Amino acid sequence: MKIRVWDLPIRIFHWALAISMVGSVVSVKMGEMEFHGWLGVLALSLLCFRLVWGFVGSQPARFKSFVVGPRTTLRYLQSHWPVMGHNPLGAWSVLALLGLALFQAFTGLGTSDDIFFDGPLVAHLPNAVVAVMGSVHLAMEPVIYALVGLHVAAIAYYRLARKEDLLSAMLSGDKDVSVEATEKEKPARDDAGLRLTGLMVFLISLIFFATAYSLL
Repeated sequence: MKIRVWDLPIRIFHWALAISMVGSVVSVKMGEMEFHGWLGVLALSLLCFRLVWGFVGSQPARFKSFVVGPRTTLRYLQSHWPVMGHNPLGAWSVLALLGLALFQAFTGLGTSDDIFFDGPLVAHLPNAVVAVMGSVHLAMEPVIYALVGLHVAAIAYYRLARKEDLLSAMLSGDKDVSVEATEKEKPARDDAGLRLTGLMVFLISLIFFATAYSLL
């Protein structure tokens, strides 16, 4: 049966973060460092929103609905039970991507190329710290590529091998879910009030980071 799994705010977050990450890579390759910096602000705002939404959003988007321990993950690998949103293995992938994106955006604030661009924290940090943050920021780039590649490969695997269209679900919010899964989990709430709440949370975080970025 097809039901609403992903609310509108979480779907917008997903695609906006993907766009900001691709834009960050493209802007660096083109030497548009100022634009790269503002894309970092956007990413930080989106990630801040996701952290809040992990506690106040619809049930499938909340961390408590999909974050599990290693033992549960191992049990899932042995016997795949039906889930509504993220399965245990997918949950770890999501957490890794979110954590790494947050870490990358933060280190970017203290990065300098010594020519055209200084992050807003560079003026407030010792040179040694700036050097470390810059090195880590650069070193994490291939790790992000690997995680994104793994994410895309997993989507392709579920589409081709298990006939689950995860891409369409993240576009429409609706997903084919077994009756067993609906008995264990609640479908997503996706009404006007929740959408307005999501918009307000994001705008607050965007204004905060944009103002801080401009003033530092």
